[in-house]
Order: sequence, then structure tokens, then C-alpha cells
Amino acid sequence: MGCRSGILGLSPSVPPTTDDVLQYLSHLDDLGWAPKTLKIHVAAISFFAKATFSSDPCSDFLIRRAIEDWSRLQPPRAEGRKPISYGLLSQIRTKLRSICWTKFEARLFSATYAVAFFRAFRVGEVVAEVNASGSTCALLMEDVQLSEASLTVRISQSKTDQAGRGSLVKLTASAQQGPCPVKDTSRYLYLRPPGPGPLLLHEDGSPLSRYQFTRVLRKAIDACGLSSQDYAAHSFRIGAATTAAHLGLPADKIKEMGRWKSDAYKGYIH
Repeated sequence: MGCRSGILGLSPSVPPTTDDVLQYLSHLDDLGWAPKTLKIHVAAISFFAKATFSSDPCSDFLIRRAIEDWSRLQPPRAEGRKPISYGLLSQIRTKLRSICWTKFEARLFSATYAVAFFRAFRVGEVVAEVNASGSTCALLMEDVQLSEASLTVRISQSKTDQAGRGSLVKLTASAQQGPCPVKDTSRYLYLRPPGPGPLLLHEDGSPLSRYQFTRVLRKAIDACGLSSQDYAAHSFRIGAATTAAHLGLPADKIKEMGRWKSDAYKGYIH
């Protein structure tokens, strides 16, 4: 399975934690893997941890509950994930005010989801994940430049940039009253304590994870009266491509927006 050579990263010297396992399983779920396959991976991680460290992070109630939830919410894979449109993003943004415990958390997720949608970001390009060396990858404060008119983000590494050459992505402010990557990020940063580190932090200072990104998204979609089983973190990327195509953007602009190197973007348009 490869783990700290992959998303989780099993190491003979570092025992995996429950949070490690949850992020890994959430990543597999976002990729569309069936709950049955997730259970096989859990069994493998469990065997490794018990044999190597005499401990088992997979015995935690949160792991069992996550698997049960994914099994219950498993969508028909033949239909794929549905796109998140601008209209749905607007509804999600409104629902976050009642779903999140504090104004800080609501602004955190509003900014995160707006950024993910407007430039078709992969969730792994935005939130905290474990990389091949075992360290955490996430957007850092130093990766972001914010003005009244735009937000410039430096992506240090992505799926199509494994060498880590990096790229600059510019998001412009929306003229509409709804979601806006620039305004929503500005509102979040107004509350975020100053200092270096990950851009997207919870109120307690911990970085926003992929698992939390997806769980709050699904709660918000349920609150909108829709079936959260039809959506995942990748729905933002699907929605961005679909919206761009419906607006008549040419292929080269869509590919530039989502940093696609080939015609793979066509598979994202619904």
C-alpha cells in the first residue's frame, strides 16, 4: 500500500495515528473508491500497526463510524459525482453560518470553498495532507498575496507537478454579492491570528484537513435539502469546469483555469 510513500505513509519508525488513517480514507473516498475497498485498506493498516507497534489506530470509534457513514452514503458510482455550481456554492455559504460553531469557522470554510471553486483547485492543493516524506503539505501564508481586486496563490506542488516547480494562480474579485475568493479570504484573514504557517487554520490553530473539508461540505449539502452522497471534495473542480464550459469559455482557457495538461478536462464537464 505504500503509505508514507503515499497519502498516509506507513513507516517502521512512526506509528500511524487515527487522524492519519481518517485523512487517507477520506482521500480514497474522494477518488471514488468503494467502502468495501476502504475496509480492505483499514485491515492492512491495522495489521501493520499491531505487528510493528502493538497498537491499532483503526480500532478507534471514529474509524468505524467513518466507514459506516461512507457505506451508508455510497452513491451509484456509474453516475459519478455531481458538480457544485455557483448557485449551490451560494447556498452552502449561507448554511455554513448555522453548521459551524463560530463565525471564525464559518469564514474559514467559506473562504476555502470559494477558492476551491473559482480556480478548480484539487483539494490536496489547498488543505493539509501528508506527503511522501511524512510532512504536512498545505497552502502557507507566504504562498498568498491578497489585494482588494485579486488573490494570488502559489501552488508549490500538485498532481501534475510532482517535481515541485510550482505555479502562480490568480483569482479575481467577483462583482456579485455572493461567494468571492477575494472577499471571503479577506474576511477570514481578518479573524485569523497573524503569523506564518498554514493559511487555512481552525480557531484552535490546527490546520484544516481533507477529512474536515469533506465532512463539513456534506453537512452543508444535506442542510440545502440535497443528497450529500452525490457530492465530494472533487465536486468543486467538476463544477468549475462545467460552469466554465456552460459560459462558453474556450478549451484553452478551461485547461488553464484547472491546470490541465491534456484533454482530461473534458471528463469534468457535466
